[in-house]
Amino acid sequence: FRTLGVVALAVVSACSKKLDGPTPSVNGVSPPAVCQAQLTSTIELSGAGLAPLVTGALRDSQLELPAVALSRTRDLTGAAVTDAAIQVPDDPRPPGSASSSVRWLSQEKMSLKLGPALGLAPGLYDIAVTNPNGNRGTFSESLLAVPPPSLTKVSPDILCGDKDNVVELTGDFFVKGTNSQPMVRFDDKQLAPASLDNCRALPGSAGLQACK
Repeated sequence: FRTLGVVALAVVSACSKKLDGPTPSVNGVSPPAVCQAQLTSTIELSGAGLAPLVTGALRDSQLELPAVALSRTRDLTGAAVTDAAIQVPDDPRPPGSASSSVRWLSQEKMSLKLGPALGLAPGLYDIAVTNPNGNRGTFSESLLAVPPPSLTKVSPDILCGDKDNVVELTGDFFVKGTNSQPMVRFDDKQLAPASLDNCRALPGSAGLQACK
């Protein structure tokens, strides 16, 4: 998504014809985890020096945004892996196109839309941002991609409507964090679980756990 305005941009040196400008850095990502299937999630990157470049003639100008790539470094067990980087697509025309997954907000913030079509494998990812001037910054092992929860058993599967019932759900990847937990929906009712058991730590510094 592109909006033209007063921004600090990379500039061309008159003598060397070299693009000068800041080196990007990323030091925050929110939320720190996304579901790699079923949902399209929007995450926000925070940092500094996230500088686009104005290209084209004055009457037909556009912003060339910093490029964002995701590289998986660990699987969900924490084992190291080396995968090819996945480029987050940014369609420059028309401005605001639904096919664009990258939005520049300021030199300190960008947002990304990550959906199933991106093909993220479950695991922990580096986030690399490259400005149009070629300068690059990486936020190492900062984004976790998890599969959707699975539900294999409901016990009991017959409830009495005249009394309180305790229902046990069995499955995997019921993901919880320090201040967050999965929710259970019955028709139009959404309930928080009374407890989560058999939890294991997921890789990364966000402190997330997957429970069964």
